[in-house]
This record gives sequence, structure tokens and C-alpha cells, in this order.
Amino acid sequence: MKIICWNVHYDVNDKKYSHIMENECDILILLEVTYKSYDFLKSNWDYSLWYNDTLYENKSDYGIAIFSKKYKLDFTENFNRNLRYVIPLKVFDKEQFLFYLFSVWTKPIPINYSVNVLKALECTEYKEYVSDRALFIGDFNTPTKKEKRKEYDALIGKGLIDCARTEDILKPTYSHSEEINYFTADYCFATDKMKTSFEISESIGEFDNDIKGKDKYQGLSDHCPIFIEIKEI
Repeated sequence: MKIICWNVHYDVNDKKYSHIMENECDILILLEVTYKSYDFLKSNWDYSLWYNDTLYENKSDYGIAIFSKKYKLDFTENFNRNLRYVIPLKVFDKEQFLFYLFSVWTKPIPINYSVNVLKALECTEYKEYVSDRALFIGDFNTPTKKEKRKEYDALIGKGLIDCARTEDILKPTYSHSEEINYFTADYCFATDKMKTSFEISESIGEFDNDIKGKDKYQGLSDHCPIFIEIKEI
């Protein structure tokens, strides 16, 4: 199984979609996407889901779009919407359950960014999921560098395992607009049970340093996509 996850930065367009589809994938997770774009793209896929909320904003046009060619996707029975956005899904191969997939694009209100993920690991509603085979994939809005990794260490301290290849751990995935500072903000984390059931490898796209400005990844987004390969052991 191949998964691609990308914060496309203020919606997907033809150029961004064509670029990402140069890479084959079974599941595509796009963050910061409007429902209109999701509705247009979903006909190209066998399964699709979209989520956003207006809990703490008068208007929230952007959400998470998830597409799959082969694997059936569904929301879990339990869902704590206040943990924004840490969206719990179930992934099936036909009718066989494979694992839980938490699609992540964290928000600052009412809980600050990656603390939403920490709360998800602790909350009663998700106890069944996080003690099983589960992945957390997406934009954690947790800017991590080698010298600044408090939030990252907190996630690792809760038992999550970084799936990035050794050479890609803490590799930049996000470029900040002021003086183009680079941080890691996008991750694929696995629970221990997930790592004992599957071989998981995450690689990260490269920023184009010839592009001057915030939108660094091939001139398309301020985030790099992440690529995840999963093989059953």
C-alpha cells in the first residue's frame, strides 16, 4: 500500500493535482482543500471522504479530503470533534479491517495544535483505536528542528513511532514565510502494534531552493508531501 499526504496550501488545483498524481498511490490525503474541489476530484476514485467543521469559526471553507482506489474508508464509530483535526478512520481491504488511520491537520482552538494529538492518545473515545494498529498522518503544525523538538519529543514519549527513514527524520517539510525558515511539521507516526504488524517507510519530498518565497515545493505549496509505503509482515 502506498499513501501520499500533502497540505496543498489554500486548495488543490489542476497543477497541484497533476504534480502529485505523477506518483502512484492507493490512498491520497489532501489537507486544506475546499469541498468544491473534493467534489470535483472524487469521481476519479473508488472511495472518498471529506471533513471540516465550523465549531470555532464562523466560516471554515477548508478541510481534509481523502481518496482511495482500492481500500475502503470509513469514519470510526467514536469521534471527538473537539480534537481538531485528528480525524479517526478505518481502512479495509474489501471487508477485512486493516488499521485505523488518524488524518491530522491540527488547529489552535480550543486546543493548541499538536496537543490535539496528545489528547487523542489519551481520550476514552479513542482508547480502542490507539491500542490497536493505528497511524497518525498529516500536518501536525508542530515546527520541529534539531534544536527545537519539545512537542515532537512529547509525541514520541506517548509511544508513537516515527515512520520516517533514518535519513529523513526531522527533514524539513514546511517553509515559514519570514526569511524562509524550515521546519518539520508533517509526520507519519505509528502505534507499536501497527509497527509489529506492518513494515512502514516514510520518505519526504524535497523543497526547490531555487524558488524564492513561501511557496517552496515546486512553487506549489509551503509544505512538502510525504510518501508512505506499507507492507504486511
